[in-house]
Parts: sequence; C-alpha cells; structure tokens
Amino acid sequence: MTDKTALETLETPEEFLARALVVARETLKRRDERLAALEAENYRLAADNKGMALQLDRADDYLSIKRVAALNGLPWASINWRALKAESMKSEHGVRRAFASSYGQVNTYHINVWRSVYPDFVYGVPEPGQPEKTPESPAQIPKERRFEVYPLKDDGTHFGKPLAFTYEHEDDIREAVNRLKVLNPHLDFEVVLLEN
Repeated sequence: MTDKTALETLETPEEFLARALVVARETLKRRDERLAALEAENYRLAADNKGMALQLDRADDYLSIKRVAALNGLPWASINWRALKAESMKSEHGVRRAFASSYGQVNTYHINVWRSVYPDFVYGVPEPGQPEKTPESPAQIPKERRFEVYPLKDDGTHFGKPLAFTYEHEDDIREAVNRLKVLNPHLDFEVVLLEN
C-alpha cells in the first residue's frame, strides 16, 4: 500500500463520527428489538407461572392436605390423611398425585371426599350453586378429637411448639407418640388432650 492510498483510506474526524453514529444506532436498534423480545417472553412466562401457581397442590377438583390446611389456618399434621384415603377408596374418586413445590409429588383428594370428611372446612372451591365459606376460626377440627404433643427438655419443661394431631381412638394417640419416639429416641413427649 502506498502512502497515497493509505491517506485516502483515512477518514476525517467527521466521517469517523458519522460512521460510529450509524453503528451505534444499529446496535441500539438490535438491543431494543432483543429487549422487546425478552419482555414479551418474560410476560408470557409470568402468565404461565401465575397459571401454574394456581395448579400447585391442586389438580382439577383434587386438593392436597397442605393446601387445605393453609386455607383453614391449621398445621397440616392436624389433618387425618388416613380418613381421607379411606373415604377416597370407598368413593369412585380415588387418590391422585400432584406437584407441590416443597415436596415434589403429593397425594391429593377429591373435593367431595374433603367435604364428606371435613364438612366445615374452607376449600377455595365453592359448592355448586353456593358461595364459598370463609373460615370462622383457625381451628375447625372439633376440639374433642384433637391433641397436642410437646417435646420435653431434660428438666421436664416444654420446648418448641407443640405438634397438633387429631384422633378417633386412643390408639391413634399412642401410635403418634410411638412414631415420634422412634424418630427422636433421645426426647420425651407430653400429650395434652384438647377437650371442650
């Protein structure tokens, strides 16, 4: 390359700035197009997530214990899954599995099974032709069928929050305490019956 061709290829500052401005505009245009595409994708994903959040712990007319407990302000352990499963097996509905974020797959029970076992609960699904009930009190399980188990310190005082359970027979109480002792052999427990 000769000096003359080298000088001809050099741009004046004005030409250089004009070319830089064109490149900058094209870059901004591509960035804006990409940003618009990402915003549209984000909006679509947010809509999908919103729809999926409604489906977690619920599949059609099936609800999980965790969902119903949350709707009624109860600890999930206070709901008797055995009664739900027995009623599900008697009915034509059966037990289904649904995704729950904290546990993966969980059992879900049909709304009619829930209503037959726990008729006073709120389910977030209105009965046909009737408005949905709102919870009147956080504990709608009859008190005569509830008990709490307190973990005990070495000196015999309670520590931590009690675990709430329901029972139909006294054997249910012994079974719950025995399971807790198997899981925590170093602890003692105190049972407190909640009666009217």
